[in-house]
Amino acid sequence: MLGTSFLALAFALAQSTVLAATTTFSITNDIHTSCADCSSFRGNGRTTAFTSFSLTGPSNGMSDFTASGGWRIEGCDPNWKTGATHVKIVCAGTRLQQARCAQLFDGGGAKDTIVKLPQNCGSGPIARVVASVDITKANKFYRGPETHAVVLDYNFGAIETNRGDIDFEVTTSNVADTGVVPAPGNGDVAVSRREDGQLLRRWEKTKMFDLPAINVDKTWNMFSTSISCPAPEGTGIGFDASISVDADVKVDAHVGFGFAVAGKIFPPKITKMQVLGTLNGSASGEFVVKAQATGSFDTGSIPIYEMSLGGIDIPGILKVGPTFGVYGNLNADVGVAAQVKAGVAWNFPDVEMAFPQDSGASSANAAQVSNPLIVSLDPTVSAHGTVNAGLIPRIDLGISILSGLAQATVYLDVAATAVLDLNIEGHATVDAPINASTGQTDVTTSTGASGCAKLNGGIDISVGAKGSIKPIFDKEVNYSIFNKELEVFNKCFGAGDAAATRRTLERRERAFEKRDFICPALGLADLLELINL
Repeated sequence: MLGTSFLALAFALAQSTVLAATTTFSITNDIHTSCADCSSFRGNGRTTAFTSFSLTGPSNGMSDFTASGGWRIEGCDPNWKTGATHVKIVCAGTRLQQARCAQLFDGGGAKDTIVKLPQNCGSGPIARVVASVDITKANKFYRGPETHAVVLDYNFGAIETNRGDIDFEVTTSNVADTGVVPAPGNGDVAVSRREDGQLLRRWEKTKMFDLPAINVDKTWNMFSTSISCPAPEGTGIGFDASISVDADVKVDAHVGFGFAVAGKIFPPKITKMQVLGTLNGSASGEFVVKAQATGSFDTGSIPIYEMSLGGIDIPGILKVGPTFGVYGNLNADVGVAAQVKAGVAWNFPDVEMAFPQDSGASSANAAQVSNPLIVSLDPTVSAHGTVNAGLIPRIDLGISILSGLAQATVYLDVAATAVLDLNIEGHATVDAPINASTGQTDVTTSTGASGCAKLNGGIDISVGAKGSIKPIFDKEVNYSIFNKELEVFNKCFGAGDAAATRRTLERRERAFEKRDFICPALGLADLLELINL
């Protein structure tokens, strides 16, 4: 079950020149506001994240292809995402609006000017002017309004003309802040600015309840193999010996994320970055190992469930692709025919992360719930065995800034494990007395086992990043925010509670080493259930 305490995130703007004097308006564009300072707001928190984007710079480096800038754009594909596009712009509108058209050519021409786009043009709020031609002057017989043919792209890294610093900031999250409200009449959002000196702040915990719960319930075969075995002596019949692993995984979770970045489009530079995240809920997994052959195996990490959380793509500026996944793994070294069920089960009601580590406090708590354990073994064989099962719910935030100038993945892992260690002494006896009345030999056999079994459980909640976003970080980072290990079960059974075996079990610490599968020595014996929790 989910805990009642949840982390929340929201937005605030940094106290820096990045946000100085920024004028705020919704993505529908205020026709009375030109793009000396541009801001746009979009997203629904489901298919796309709530996102605020602001741009600040000198007027000779930025302009506006919306009605507020005096221009009407024609021939722009609403689905334009990559490469260049050819459009036509017409100076139109009121006399005041038309008076703003000339601002496009401040600084010696339109080339390399960053322009704000209307809502129905392209997939990004801004673009770069690659080239422009004045159609009005090219045709001496033309008597219409001022018109230009323009080539646009999203390649801001190709800007060569130095017209001063152009700063940007983006904040994005799948949780709506109390200051992020639907804009009237559409699905976009308008954001009320905050001035608390942080790129991001924790949002109200109740906002996490607005997110849809993620429920995973999956049963499947993780691993299966078999080998052909020769006939046991005296039988003449061969057989197949197999090893398989079946898994039953259940995860319930609420997932929240927030990301903010600030920097310069020209010259290209990243100055600040912060990631906040939450992962609250529960996870359980039961793993059943059925081993007729003996040997060792490792499934490696197997994706059980993956989904997109809805990110944002501002072409040329920022692409954020958040995902939630559940991954399982199991390795085992089985020295005896066996059937083992082992499991992991944890509640993690309040997991909060901040990255980089010095950008805020990360915290977590977790509690283990019942772990199943059933062990059935071939009682005629003495052997040892280990089973190591893992279940990892995980948030990944894929990030690309300024067309790949910086790329990284920031993640939050909740890694739960169960480790079973067995040491078994098999016993087989034969009693063959002669029956005095019949003169026949009565053969009686018996089997049994003694030994020890130990089950440890653990959870490690960690934050990390791969890639490089300079100057924030330039190498792989990982730090733990919560770690807990406990002994779930430790018991000996059989002859004298197998005291000597217990000591052997406690002393033995072996690294996992892969061994080839081999056939059981005496065929497939009946299994004896030794442990059932």
